[in-house]
Amino acid sequence: MQKIRRFCLILVVLICVFELIWANYTGVYAKPAVDDIVIEAEGGFGGIAKLGAWSPVTVRVSSAKRNISGEIEVEVNTYRQRRVIFSKPVELIAGIEQEVSFEVPVFTADRDIEIRLTEKNRVLAETTCSFKRLLSANVMQIGVLSEDGDAFNWLNGDTVPVAVDNGVMQKINPPMPAGVTSVSSLPLTQDDYYQKHEAVVVSLDYGSFPDSSKIMNGFNIFIISKYDTSLLNDLQISALKNGLRQAGF
Repeated sequence: MQKIRRFCLILVVLICVFELIWANYTGVYAKPAVDDIVIEAEGGFGGIAKLGAWSPVTVRVSSAKRNISGEIEVEVNTYRQRRVIFSKPVELIAGIEQEVSFEVPVFTADRDIEIRLTEKNRVLAETTCSFKRLLSANVMQIGVLSEDGDAFNWLNGDTVPVAVDNGVMQKINPPMPAGVTSVSSLPLTQDDYYQKHEAVVVSLDYGSFPDSSKIMNGFNIFIISKYDTSLLNDLQISALKNGLRQAGF
């Protein structure tokens, strides 16, 4: 009987020690382990993104005290409650901010994006950013590349007539996930030849111009006005050419 009691006592002590170690381990993993790391992020163009399209996400991260060799993870919600994580390696030098760009799909009305800095599978810092506005499928997103940042802003909120044509409608409507209404399924507001859509103008410059065809495809209309396109880099020029080809030019 004495041996059994001694065995039970040892077992209880071992269980308590294990629970203490586990609690400390999970606590370190869940909370930022370094308090001198700053993460800032912005999704879309000035916080604007379009449902059914891909959107840019810009992450700025810095470490004040030490160098870090890790990864930036961006986690978004896709349709049917599925989460997708995009990651890129990052080499942080103490005191120097770095900017990392991502492309993410915007297929649900969930505006939140989870951002994490990890090192050897350990979360060092994390934050959440949100899209300020998600444009529905029947809203025309108009990209404007111009030296004048206010160029064509008068189109904001106005209705843009679009000819009802199968080819045009396919370019307006990206592939839509379940539960998202397509423009082609909406009732006509003018006559049998035109549909009118609200317009949102996105002003672009060298720093915000897309360097990916996936991002370019999120614009229904693209305008270049009084801008020297030779200032764009090779990736941006390639994305512009691909966008023109897909538009039939």
